[in-house]
Amino acid sequence: SWSRTPAGQRSLSRVVMQMPVAGPLVRDVETARCLTSLSALLENGVSLVPAMEIAGQGARNPLVRQALGRIGDEVRVGVRLSDAIADDGFLPMTAAQLAAVGERSGDMPGQLAQAATILEARSRRRIATLTTLAGPVMTLLLGVLIGGIVLTLLSAIMSVNDLAL
Repeated sequence: SWSRTPAGQRSLSRVVMQMPVAGPLVRDVETARCLTSLSALLENGVSLVPAMEIAGQGARNPLVRQALGRIGDEVRVGVRLSDAIADDGFLPMTAAQLAAVGERSGDMPGQLAQAATILEARSRRRIATLTTLAGPVMTLLLGVLIGGIVLTLLSAIMSVNDLAL
């Protein structure tokens, strides 16, 4: 029940984001989702600040939602989107770099969609690598576990034989 509260969700999200493998993966997936939403909103004529608010509400992770809120606040006072993303430091630099390209070229929705595509592809590669490594790691762990059990049983059997003499 604690994990359903806003404070619990933030705490769990913070723990997940600090994990070495899961943190970057979750960050990339959530950022890709938000950038896809932001791109679609901009493509359909919604201005940047309201689009940022709507895209931020679509984030499942509360830390990503807060980061988008901070970035939206900076954009509201006149900071360029690419600078706000880069200065915040939470979202991947790919998003900041392609937002800068979109600002210079005038194709912000297209570049944000491209950033989302890149982040999704990177996430897919990471997931494929993790699932490929999961089989051998599980085999090794089970081997160590079974070996430990066998050694414990053999030790118990040998100690019984010592008592009989």
